[in-house]
Amino acid sequence: TGDITTAEEAHLLGRLTLGSGTQAGVLFAGHHGSKTSNGEPWLRALSPRWVVVQAGLRSRYGHPSPEVVRRFEALGLPWVNTAHCGAVRWRSNAPHTLDCSRQEQLRYWYWQMPAQARPQAEEG
Repeated sequence: TGDITTAEEAHLLGRLTLGSGTQAGVLFAGHHGSKTSNGEPWLRALSPRWVVVQAGLRSRYGHPSPEVVRRFEALGLPWVNTAHCGAVRWRSNAPHTLDCSRQEQLRYWYWQMPAQARPQAEEG
């Protein structure tokens, strides 16, 4: 959907034929989760299993908008932000699962000492 606005979402909804029970697998949030996109009618009509917000870490524009995040949560839509998730992988054979590369493959600078090698606290 790119940077479409809520007005453009409404226009598309007027032209789409969505039956009851229509559900999108994955919806990429419009305009990085901006409050000018991602309207409630759009989100309700598509009823996505997942919403992916493509936003940068500490976005200077405040994406995703707290208002939009509240909307996702109020509608019970599970969502992830690429700023925290990294690359997102969705598979049609596991449609209820979304994998985040940042949690699957930590970069070397996120290395943590194995538990057995950590110093133990002294008991006194």
